[in-house]
Amino acid sequence: HAAHGAQIAGWTEDERQRSFEAFASNIDVVPPDSEILQEANYDCFVFPDIDHSLLGTGLAGAIKKFAAGKMKPGATLLPGKARLFAQGIQWLYPASGFDLQPVNELRWSLAPQPLELPAECWRPLTPAVTLGEIDFLDFSEGVWPARLPVTSSGELNAIAYWYELELGGVRISSAPTGILGCIKPALQYTDTQRLEAGAELAVEVQATNSCLQIRTCPPATQTRSRLLPGWYVPMVVDEARNDGYDQALHARLAGGTASRVLDIGAGFGLLSMMAARHPGHQVHACEVNPVIVRTAAEVIRVNGAADRIHLLNKDCRSLKVPEDLPERADLAVFELFDCSLLGEGILHFLAYAREH
Repeated sequence: HAAHGAQIAGWTEDERQRSFEAFASNIDVVPPDSEILQEANYDCFVFPDIDHSLLGTGLAGAIKKFAAGKMKPGATLLPGKARLFAQGIQWLYPASGFDLQPVNELRWSLAPQPLELPAECWRPLTPAVTLGEIDFLDFSEGVWPARLPVTSSGELNAIAYWYELELGGVRISSAPTGILGCIKPALQYTDTQRLEAGAELAVEVQATNSCLQIRTCPPATQTRSRLLPGWYVPMVVDEARNDGYDQALHARLAGGTASRVLDIGAGFGLLSMMAARHPGHQVHACEVNPVIVRTAAEVIRVNGAADRIHLLNKDCRSLKVPEDLPERADLAVFELFDCSLLGEGILHFLAYAREH
């Protein structure tokens, strides 16, 4: 564009098409087992298929397979190397207005996940530490130790790691402060453990042809289950959403006559706790998942609202008056919306609630 932009701007559609056809005539799109690939001797190899975990797409194995016997001496490999960085982090829930730390026990994944939350939803307990460098032309599977100095006391929930790719004379980074939109830092869940400033966090890096993982030493042993869908945490830290519900509940409950509030599909009780901020009202929260109910009970307890919220481990379509609620509710509140508005079935739940 720098060289020919002005010229291209004046082209007709026919001229553009002819130019593209001439350009495309120099490109062969072939399957991996093509004879062309078997016979050719290349000057440059480019591998763009890279994910947040660096090696999760099989990048190292692909480079090894295609580069062997096909690269001329001094040929260029893009990327040629990757420098690894890691940082211990603690989860935060600033926009919720409540202590949601008990929810951390249900946040887990065996495989590294992309860190897509904004920076205010976590805080570093260690500085970013260089773990080492991977040379893709000389890659071999291995395990090596590293230590992360603890600079801020707190509860370790995960290790964030990222990389800087060497692309000839260009470098791109997937760091949390980087500008890449398509690749985020990776996230490795750990056992929750207390870290004190001045100590060190021992970790172990394992690199294979198809996986890069960072484990604490000793490795995680807590029994975990991934019960939170990927959208849940972004939802509870959505400040605009939380403010909207909080303002609506304030307008309905502040200074008014005593009301009975029913939170349908309460999850961890965020809306119930918003309602319970207003004294004199009775709040009933129903949630069908028993594990989430146990965690919700702990969330409600640590936020000092256990005496104001009656937690029900039931589908709202099985609630009965007076067995579960002494009388009909004056106010129903719910957050059961998906991108298509009604996909989570809220109309079915409200139909039963109204009838009963």
